Amino acid sequence: MVSTDATTSLTVFISYAWSTEEHEKKVFELAERLMSDGISVIWDKWDLKEGQDKYAFMEKCVVDTGIKRVLLVCDEVYATKANERKGGVGDETTIISSEVYGKAAQEKFIPVIFEKDDKGEAYRPAYIKTRIYIDLSDPDIYDREYEKLLRNLYDCPAYQKPALGRKPEWLDEKNVNLYSLERMIRQLKSDDGRSKKKQDMLLRQFRDEFIEKLSQYEIAGNITGTLVVDKISELKPLRDMYMEYLSTIISLEVSLEDLITDFMETCYNRIHEKPSSSRYGGDHYLFFIWELFICTITTLLYYEEFEVIYQLTNHTFFFKTYGNLEKETNFIKFRYYLESIEKIYPEEIDQKPSKISNMADILLARESKPILTRENLIFADLLLFQLSNLFLDNEFRLWFPRTYCYDGYGWEQKEKWRKMKSRKYCQKILPLFGVSSIDQLKKLMREEKVREEYRYSGGFERALVISDSIKIEEIASLP
Repeated sequence: MVSTDATTSLTVFISYAWSTEEHEKKVFELAERLMSDGISVIWDKWDLKEGQDKYAFMEKCVVDTGIKRVLLVCDEVYATKANERKGGVGDETTIISSEVYGKAAQEKFIPVIFEKDDKGEAYRPAYIKTRIYIDLSDPDIYDREYEKLLRNLYDCPAYQKPALGRKPEWLDEKNVNLYSLERMIRQLKSDDGRSKKKQDMLLRQFRDEFIEKLSQYEIAGNITGTLVVDKISELKPLRDMYMEYLSTIISLEVSLEDLITDFMETCYNRIHEKPSSSRYGGDHYLFFIWELFICTITTLLYYEEFEVIYQLTNHTFFFKTYGNLEKETNFIKFRYYLESIEKIYPEEIDQKPSKISNMADILLARESKPILTRENLIFADLLLFQLSNLFLDNEFRLWFPRTYCYDGYGWEQKEKWRKMKSRKYCQKILPLFGVSSIDQLKKLMREEKVREEYRYSGGFERALVISDSIKIEEIASLP
């Protein structure tokens, strides 16, 4: 009877023909190598003893469920004996062929080619002619093919099927189909960049199609706070589609500043193209553009696109009013206080007054790891306040960070700015502040103002500025 190693389930049986000494030596070397790689090998030279029934041994090895694979070592002699049903190979073929044709799980039997004919055709028995084989006949590819065999035995394929993802949320939307946007993102990802004209066309098409999809979320009639919040929930698949687009263009050789500012400006102007028939009819759009900008900054921080963040926070936007007049402004225009969400909605659902900000709650509840985490969103929101405090003239209002008190009033964010003690880290983030030296950075920090008024009404803690985290003399003080 066959003696198998009980400590392992990785056991194989080698079926071969007794032809030449050279051939048997090659079979032995294969068996020995498999053993050294943790595969228990059943081979007649090792396991068939005097007095044992040869046919019973073969049958056991072929049908035994404890034997993971049967390796059919094929040379000219093996193929001939198998086809003519001669000798031990013929007996094994009778057993194996019945298993091959009669069982659903046929991956147990693997042809291993040791010899080819003059035309380069592998010698194989007729009953396995169509099977994919391991080619050990050529020394030049032996190691590569042996690796394939080993991966098969251990179920560790070189090309693994990716994990099944979740159904896209936009598929559940009743009215808005986002497939066209997804298709264009795939085209952008596969674009080799050789045709700048084609790339520009795709980017423009995505922007225009995105705006068209956005317009389909309009609401009219008697607008309640609950309806606004529900519509914001419906917009999340569109937000996620934008985030996929943003991550895609970051990987391309394009001007991120131009693409992002154009995209945001176009979205804003589309939202304000015509006045809403209801007081709160456009509030879901205003929340959307606010969220989109924070998520953009969060993503750029994640990919360390510091210079792009500086460009966006210092960019002059031209936004339309409801009279279609364009007026130059800055990113502060993306910030809103939405009464429908902060005041009307809580009254409708009898919300307890303990909530700080429903807008912040909704934003942070829509986190998407690994980029749009709660921590990253809060830091990006606070950063926009800090940068507006550094860069904007007094005539402009600053960015109010609605999420600043959601992590201990910004104290958890202090650790990020304390990294500026490192000279190397400071040099890396210089583009974030639009400076080219440590001295310029220190000068900019000295001009930073503490804004006591930037706090929630009745709140004890204000939004922190960068100098709350690190002293000027500490900047770049460490190697």
